[in-house]
Amino acid sequence: MEVSPKSEWLSVNGVAEYLGVTHWTVRRMISRGTLKAYRPAGTTAIRIRRRDVERAMKPIPAADLGGDAA
Repeated sequence: MEVSPKSEWLSVNGVAEYLGVTHWTVRRMISRGTLKAYRPAGTTAIRIRRRDVERAMKPIPAADLGGDAA
């Protein structure tokens, strides 16, 4: 399954593919509240907004590699 760059809504598997992780990782992110997810009325499907995926990603600060450790 390819993730369309134009799609606003992604499935759990679509998010997993987009991030390069397993669907279990995405489900953990949802259950921990790291990633917002929605269930359309009358379905069992889970959908995640692409912008919420982008917001959930946090940059890792660069390590201080100066070698001046005290």
